Amino acid sequence: MHTAMNKASENTGNLSRGFILDGWEVLPLAGSLKKGEKQLHLEPKVMDVLLCLARHQGEVVSRDTLLSEVWGKVIVTDDAINRCISEVRTVLGDTERQRNYIRTIPRRGYSLIFPIEPLYEDEAVPGDSDEVSAESDELPIDNNVSPPRTGVFSVFSPKVLRTLVVIAGPLLIMLLAKNFDFGRQGKIENDGLTNDQALPVVVDHSISGDLELAALPLDRIRSVAVLPFVNLSGNPDHEYFSDGLSEDIRNALMSATNLRVAARTSSMVFKNKPMDVRTIATQLNVDALLEGTVRIDNERLRITTQLTDARNGYSIWATSYERSVADKIEIQTEIAKELAQQLAPSLNNSSEFMKGVTSNVQAHDYYLLGRHHWHERTADSLKLAEEYFKQALNLDPEYALAYSGLADALMFQTLYGEKKMDEIKDEAYTAILRSLELEPDLAEAHASHGMLLEQTARPEPARNAYRKAVELKPQYSMAHMWLGSSWLDSRDVKKAHKHYKDALQLDPLHPQIQTNYAHSLTMQGYYDEALQALSDFSKVTPSEKFLKLQLEARLALGQYDEVLNLAVGHNFTGEYKPYANIYVLEALIQLQHIDKAKRMVIDNGKLMDDWQIALTNGSISVVDRDPEGLKAVADFMLSEDFSVKHAMQRSCTESFAYYMYALTDYLQGQYEKADKAFDYYHEKLAASDCLMNEPELEIAALLYHSDSKLQSNREDADALRMLEEAESILHSLAEQGSGYS
Repeated sequence: MHTAMNKASENTGNLSRGFILDGWEVLPLAGSLKKGEKQLHLEPKVMDVLLCLARHQGEVVSRDTLLSEVWGKVIVTDDAINRCISEVRTVLGDTERQRNYIRTIPRRGYSLIFPIEPLYEDEAVPGDSDEVSAESDELPIDNNVSPPRTGVFSVFSPKVLRTLVVIAGPLLIMLLAKNFDFGRQGKIENDGLTNDQALPVVVDHSISGDLELAALPLDRIRSVAVLPFVNLSGNPDHEYFSDGLSEDIRNALMSATNLRVAARTSSMVFKNKPMDVRTIATQLNVDALLEGTVRIDNERLRITTQLTDARNGYSIWATSYERSVADKIEIQTEIAKELAQQLAPSLNNSSEFMKGVTSNVQAHDYYLLGRHHWHERTADSLKLAEEYFKQALNLDPEYALAYSGLADALMFQTLYGEKKMDEIKDEAYTAILRSLELEPDLAEAHASHGMLLEQTARPEPARNAYRKAVELKPQYSMAHMWLGSSWLDSRDVKKAHKHYKDALQLDPLHPQIQTNYAHSLTMQGYYDEALQALSDFSKVTPSEKFLKLQLEARLALGQYDEVLNLAVGHNFTGEYKPYANIYVLEALIQLQHIDKAKRMVIDNGKLMDDWQIALTNGSISVVDRDPEGLKAVADFMLSEDFSVKHAMQRSCTESFAYYMYALTDYLQGQYEKADKAFDYYHEKLAASDCLMNEPELEIAALLYHSDSKLQSNREDADALRMLEEAESILHSLAEQGSGYS
């Protein structure tokens, strides 16, 4: 056992840049430990735990401190800490019998007991009496270091190096291949997928199996789910009404009570599924379930409802209604009011139940049919939805919700159908304005307005509209998701993550919300947490979408062998196969298996479009330092043979090609020519309609361009300005929560 320990206050040095631990050269930025010719890699969070212990070397580091400094505001279990500590010990050979490196202090925490030696002498290591400060987010540029002719990376301080090796090196082109196919369509997604597409999340919500428990008192219910009402009519044409009835009641409860109400998509997962109510409640994380049946017989309508205690399956409240079919609207309002008043006796604002609705029964039927088809999200269903909303408005020209529905149907046809924004913009805007004139506080109309503003490239007004929708209807899960995606478009990942998290709490089984939530974790660099979330989402219903995101997270972690194993172990199908191939190609490139990557592009050419082929071959050429190959890719992109299907790809093709021409000159060492080529690329980009929002490419272009200038003139003021601009972008991204440190 080592008993002599350095005083922490005697150590100086920037530990994040590296330190010596018992002969191991620990390099946090590279995520590696080196001793002689031996080199080991640690996952980012494992390395962060070791770095945290090193900064507090000789002290007892509590679990709370580890959680605060390593995971920040992300909630993780103690298992995450235990796993990281265990992996550090395994790498260092710290046996259970004799702890030479990390000691566990019962009920207090952990202590790094082996002395360390910083590699650099510019940051003090806190001692017992020193205040521990967080590492600065500034990204300094060392202008006194002359960059070698091998590349631009050493112009930046080592703190930036880990990020730039990823984003400005081999991945800078490949990143775009996988991002472009989603475009903006991935940001405004559907909340009405079919049951086999909707993916439940496993939630931590224990439910007692003791059937002797008394039914939960109404005043103790804080959350409820309205399950799809069962159509007992024997006529599938009445299905829209039973679904619409449950949705109307759900929306009324969201608007008029303080209950947390599970959103539509999560509730629809259980349509026509004979499952125990306690199991359903566990997955939805609610206290009670409202179930119902609908029977339409000639002109008579019979509805039964039952509120069930999620803990034991006992009925809390039940009633039935029998009316004329002509009274359908009054019945659904009556049910919502009665249930709301049972759950919230002090409720007296009945106007909330009628916001934006109609008294015309046939118009309401058309509206329900419109929403029924709108939720299906196909080109044909959206056309039908448009027609039904218009028929509803013909019968009641003051039907505010129908105007909002019409706008939604028109806008989503630009995403899932064949219409262009220029074709529908005026009609959609007119419908939204009319809806807001009739009902200024209709949350759905403000959300529709946000979508239109977002799709017409007005992000800040769009966010204002989404915020208004959330303010008016805090439980509107889709408004939260759309607001989150708008923040993501503006690169503010922290705010995006907050709204995705809120949306997930309201709609825990919505597949697109789950996807966006996991994606926001990866964008913040929380790859382990993203993998855990994706694993939880997949436990109930496995999905290739979640497997694809796992590939992305493991790729970002540098787990290239795991990427290959996962991709080979699962036979991806349909739309996900090309994405899996892209990740496999990227892993092969990173592992320097260039010949295998080239062969895979040839063998899988039919599964890849021209855009993916061009960017993949461009990435291979960058890694292989093959300027001729890069030039051939640029020539192909500007040729008549190059064909792309997405408008965004078409608008960016020319500027991308000239970016590759500039890189060609750079790789050939023709730096003055590269300088002019990068200028031309920026001119082409500015003159195009390319709205790509990729900070990685923006930073990479600045770095390559600045290095081209510095290779010719070390004092070039423009080059230094470009470096400062790249630093500013990175700093801004870090402040907004992106995983750049």
